Amino acid sequence: TPPESPRREHLKMAVWLLTTMLTAAFSYKVAAIMPFPVQVLVWSMAGTTVLGGFYAFFLHREGTKA
Repeated sequence: TPPESPRREHLKMAVWLLTTMLTAAFSYKVAAIMPFPVQVLVWSMAGTTVLGGFYAFFLHREGTKA
């Protein structure tokens, strides 16, 4: 799809939501069998992954130099 296509944005949202749900489900299962300090680590890593995906899909623009 073209870079500014509404369909492209819908597909990115669908992919991000599905990967977020997969990350949450995996983290839930893994954290359930871990001691509390490791649970905190698992959930913080999951949150970082979800936020990083959001940034990569929706906030970062290609071609910009920092």
